[in-house]
Amino acid sequence: MTEPRRSAFSGDTLTLRAFSDLQRFFETIDHSPNVKMMAGLYNTIDNLTLQLHGKLAANYYVCSLEPGIGKTSAIKAWIHNYLNRAEEYSRKGVVLFFDRHAEIKSFLDTCKLPADSYGVLVGDSTEMGKSLNARGVGIDNIGNALVLFTTKQQVIRRTHITGSFNAVPVFHYLGKPRAVRCWDESMIAGRDLTVNASDIFELVGTAERRGEMELAEQLRCLAMALYGCA
Repeated sequence: MTEPRRSAFSGDTLTLRAFSDLQRFFETIDHSPNVKMMAGLYNTIDNLTLQLHGKLAANYYVCSLEPGIGKTSAIKAWIHNYLNRAEEYSRKGVVLFFDRHAEIKSFLDTCKLPADSYGVLVGDSTEMGKSLNARGVGIDNIGNALVLFTTKQQVIRRTHITGSFNAVPVFHYLGKPRAVRCWDESMIAGRDLTVNASDIFELVGTAERRGEMELAEQLRCLAMALYGCA
């Protein structure tokens, strides 16, 4: 299998070992992504390593590969290799975000991580939620779990006041924010808000009374555009 062009920090053996494991896994299931796809998977793995080293700016990094190419398998390969060598990297915390409880269960059932290496934080209103929270080190001990599995809803709910992931202790590992953060599949970390065109028109008058004529005109144009879409 052709090796893709390597990215900024790919000389790290963590990335190289994980990518090699991923290639071997693909061979066992007769899965043959093309070179461009493999390059995307390599860079996905390398991105996690770069986060571990603190070499990435605080931005969102998106892997645009279609579902089924192997992104989740790439993450699993990286996690396994990191756990085997965590001491070499000062045991920095990792957190993985998912949409649904069933996705976390599927990941754990197939990844087969050591029980003392991970924890789960999800809502406990269902039997599956309670079962997931009991896995690994258990929900009462997740601050000591090197790898944390949680849902995006937990992030939305717990950061609603602070607006900062780093400011929420329950997401920390040994009292510090987790260095590696990965959102599997979609990344929808916000809340839907609906504003009516009539509400925007009301703001036009407010802006005019405050002498903000340019803003008032922009609001008027926005409201008219929304009415035109109706």
